[in-house]
Amino acid sequence: MDEEAVTKTTPTYPRTTRRIRFRQRGFTLLELVFVMVVMAIAAAVVLPSVGAGRRQREVRTTLQHFVSAVREASSRSVFERRRVELRVWPDDGEYGLVKPKKKSYGPDGELEFVDDRAGIADDAETDDVKRVKLPEHASFGEIVGGRRTDLEELGTISFDFFPTGSSSGGDIELVFEDDRSRQSYMLKINPLISSITMEDGS
Repeated sequence: MDEEAVTKTTPTYPRTTRRIRFRQRGFTLLELVFVMVVMAIAAAVVLPSVGAGRRQREVRTTLQHFVSAVREASSRSVFERRRVELRVWPDDGEYGLVKPKKKSYGPDGELEFVDDRAGIADDAETDDVKRVKLPEHASFGEIVGGRRTDLEELGTISFDFFPTGSSSGGDIELVFEDDRSRQSYMLKINPLISSITMEDGS
């Protein structure tokens, strides 16, 4: 008797299950268009900030590399006990450290130029220099100080670093410019201690 009562009170919902299955359908065309419009708006808002962030990273990296080149020139001149140049090619947007070869005289009395690191004598004075190219939207602006080198290097400016820790000093402006913005930074080389400071010139 008890078993029959339990069986009669057990509920079943066949119609409700059919209704739930019937209502499980895909998105309408209007809903898909709405989602695509929202995604397009989000992309239009986010992409410019992503591009600006990438550009700022490029600016920071370029400035860090140039400051490192100045510091390396100063430390090399003191460690190697000789003059080291930081040479700038403003028109080409390039710079690099230069280590001039030492002048010496061979057994026959002829002038030779010796690369100390290799210990090899050469019959011509060719400087050891590795040129670094600025990024596409970067260039050199105003340059104060330094010295112009030989005629064949017309347009080239050199900043000298000496074994005493001093330098010729000077100011070098780096400009970052594109269609949307312009930034400039003035890098100042201290002539007494060869330190470098940076000022925002934007």
